[in-house]
Amino acid sequence: MKKAPRTALRLTTFSGIAMLFLTATLALGAEPVCSQATMNGTYVTSGSGTLSAGSTGSASMVQVGKVTYDGRGNGQAKFTQSAGGVTQRGTGTGTYTVNSDCTGSKNFGGAGGVDYDFVITADGREIVWIITNSGMVVSGRAVRLDNSRN
Repeated sequence: MKKAPRTALRLTTFSGIAMLFLTATLALGAEPVCSQATMNGTYVTSGSGTLSAGSTGSASMVQVGKVTYDGRGNGQAKFTQSAGGVTQRGTGTGTYTVNSDCTGSKNFGGAGGVDYDFVITADGREIVWIITNSGMVVSGRAVRLDNSRN
């Protein structure tokens, strides 16, 4: 008769663990899905870090700007940057790729330009980025400007 309570306890324990696993799986939901169209609109962007200055050391850098993406892999930027106390303003065009897992890469300035890796939220509202060029340790974020009043 002792086997019946142990079996019931095992079934109850197993059922409890299975229910926790199912609940956790449902809570996580499906992975977000992104595409080129996810990155669409005008974003305010800012970042900071360090630039290597070769044999003379390194310089702190900070930048702010506005970038507009067309949802088809193209972008236009207007920025202000200060590196080592020297401020410069500029504009540029670039291309980007968004993967289905909401990661991606972009380049502004073509060959010899600035390369980035990024993660974008599935709703396209926010981008977290890092520059991947050698000698640059710079990261930041971009937030899409939204004209709606909601």
